[in-house]
Amino acid sequence: MALPPGCVRYTFAFGAHGLDIKGDEVLTVIDGTQAAYFGVKPQWKLLMIDGEEMVDETLIRPCLMRKSKSGKKYQIVFSKTAEEMRADIAAQEAAEAAKRERLAQEERERKAAEAEKAAAEAAHKAEIDGKKAAFAESQAAAAKPASTKPPEGVNITVTRAEGAEAPRDVGDNDVIIKYVNYAEPFALNADGALTQADIDAVYSLSTVMPGCFLHLSVREFAHDEEHLYIKEEPQGVWPSLTPKMTYCLYVQQDKAQYEADMARMKDVWCKAATGELPTLKEGCSCLYGAPCVNPDNCKDWDNRFAVAKANGGNPNLFQNAA
Repeated sequence: MALPPGCVRYTFAFGAHGLDIKGDEVLTVIDGTQAAYFGVKPQWKLLMIDGEEMVDETLIRPCLMRKSKSGKKYQIVFSKTAEEMRADIAAQEAAEAAKRERLAQEERERKAAEAEKAAAEAAHKAEIDGKKAAFAESQAAAAKPASTKPPEGVNITVTRAEGAEAPRDVGDNDVIIKYVNYAEPFALNADGALTQADIDAVYSLSTVMPGCFLHLSVREFAHDEEHLYIKEEPQGVWPSLTPKMTYCLYVQQDKAQYEADMARMKDVWCKAATGELPTLKEGCSCLYGAPCVNPDNCKDWDNRFAVAKANGGNPNLFQNAA
């Protein structure tokens, strides 16, 4: 049991305790005895012996005699002088204040460490996020979509029949290929196909953009819109164009991006051939190989079947559609 400030408890062995007691007060302490060893001082009060409170001062001396001759250890509780008691209280309060300050300092240090750790983690996360954003930006910059316009400073020269200053009339077996401000007619070959070489022979794109690749689409796409291209089979050959229709020409100078476009479109064309559409935002499904059923969404309602076919659609799936 804890003692109040100003009180002490000592364990004495049997034999001489070294105390000269009057009532409950210590008068003297004999040198070389147990009491002197513990530091008991005159004027201290004896409060308890072996857990028994000494309410009757006349019982203290006989009790001490019995305990010293019992052959067993026993405890005595003393109360110090008033001055010593005040000093003990002050020391205890100072110790408690020091403990509170130590705990407060530890708490401040803990919070500071947590704040430092959080700041370091936030800085690390910001650094990682910055690197991710920079990488994504670099990837976005690298993955340039095909364009319907040549790079800045590149001029396109159209090769027409000798002496012709304007496009020839569009024939029944012609398609119109639109690029920049030009809209030139191109005759489909005997198989009803058009090739990249046919287009390059007129627009001379490989001359000003060596190694470029071509795509065709039924319309121009917005900057952030996914590009969808006419099916090529084999690569660089468009076998399903519809005579007298206008197609937009897209030029891709990045081989890796061209191959990525082709891989993406092959999946779209494969699904279109089986009538399976990808998840669409509201818009023209003809671009995915399925004729639109709503004229409000269609980009070319009158030619929806031809557009769907050109985008890889299977005409057997909609040949009887009205």
